[in-house]
Parts: sequence; C-alpha cells; structure tokens
Amino acid sequence: MHRLNFRGVTRLAPVLIAGLVLVSGCASSSGGSNTASTANSAASTPPPPPPPPPPPPPPPPVMGPTEHLEGVGSASVITLHGKIVSVSQKKKQVTIEGPGGKVVTLNVKNPYNLKAAKTGEPVVIKFYEIVTVRKLKKGETLPPIAAAQGIATAQPGQTPGGAVGEAIQLVATVVAINTDKGTVDVKGPDGAVETVKVANPKNLKYIKAGEDIVVTLTKVMAVGLDKDAPAATSTTTGTTSGQ
Repeated sequence: MHRLNFRGVTRLAPVLIAGLVLVSGCASSSGGSNTASTANSAASTPPPPPPPPPPPPPPPPVMGPTEHLEGVGSASVITLHGKIVSVSQKKKQVTIEGPGGKVVTLNVKNPYNLKAAKTGEPVVIKFYEIVTVRKLKKGETLPPIAAAQGIATAQPGQTPGGAVGEAIQLVATVVAINTDKGTVDVKGPDGAVETVKVANPKNLKYIKAGEDIVVTLTKVMAVGLDKDAPAATSTTTGTTSGQ
C-alpha cells in the first residue's frame, strides 16, 4: 500500500479551522411506561378499572445562549473508478489503471484479496479526509503532536479490498479573537502564530483567548472491487459534529 504523506503538520490548525462550520446538538428525554394490572381470577369479583394514562414526558431542554460546543468537524471524500490491468501472484502485486490512464501498483498481502483480483475487474478508490476540532478538556493532558497509522483488509465473505490511513493530532492555542474582522489568531505547537479567517464569525463567541483546542486530521485511502463502477470521478464534501 502507498503511505499517505502529511506535510506542514505544525501549520494544520489555522488551515483546518478556517473552513469548519460549528454544529450544536441538544439533549432529549423520554418518559416511562406503565403496564395494565391483571384482572381478579375470582368470577364473583368484577375486574378493576384500567389505570389512568401516564403523564406526558417533559419537553426536552432548550439549549441556552451560554451553551458551548464540544466539537466540530468537516469531512470530504474523492471517489475514483478504474480497473485492474495486471495481477502478479508471485510478487503479490495488483496494478490498477485509473482516470486519464494513470497507473498505480499496490502490494496485496491478503491471500483472499489477491485471489479475487482479476485482470479487467472494475475497482473503486476512495480518498477520505476528516477533520475534527474540539476544546481541550479540563485536566486533559495531550502531547503537542501525535500520529498513528492503520491498515484494514477484507475477510473471507466480504467485498475484496482494503484501506490504509494515518491520523495526526495536534494541540493549538487561541491567542486572540477579532469579532469585527471575523478572525482568530492561533498558535501551533511550533510557536508560530497564524491569523485565520473564520467561515462563520458568529461562532467566535464559543471560544476565548488562552483556550487550547485539539485538531485531528485523518486521511484514508480505500480500494475495493466494484462491479457497478462507472467511468467517472466524483467529489463530495460535508460537515459533521464531533465529541
């Protein structure tokens, strides 16, 4: 598998924060339920009246103006379609041709995936990029920068394919906030301060100067067989809330 490359790690925080849309949630509650009592088994005793209906559950609490966000997120995915052009059982390699005739060779160590790979089979390749930003919790201790890697592969009975990914987490500090200009100054682990234009200036009320935030960037490449893959390339983006 090709390794994903992360460049400019210490400058990620201001770049990632700029495009995020804050999303808030609210709690909900549910009421209980009562069961009806059974009738008396004696024939001479009339059955008791049914119990009164339970009271309606209380309405869910309304989020007040002082509530703050625990986390925000942004996700994007690029989908490419291609086909297998060659398979080397000896070298355990599969070569895929994508849009524009670009060719990439993948090392396939899973015997199940290698056996399923046939020349001419269509494949789908997806590149995921997920960003989450949250406040550093009280009493929480994290390293300034942390990285992790992972590989997932299909098991017998599943669609042949696999995924490889890396995640980088860094801690940054909010230095200053300018509500008039809709900007925030953020200091990364290397001490460099960057001025970021926030997508939604109204969300600046949820942060304060001096607060630490945790930024996590995850990149994943997934490859799998796809019988219905059209010869096209598509890109979709979206936002999600985080914790």
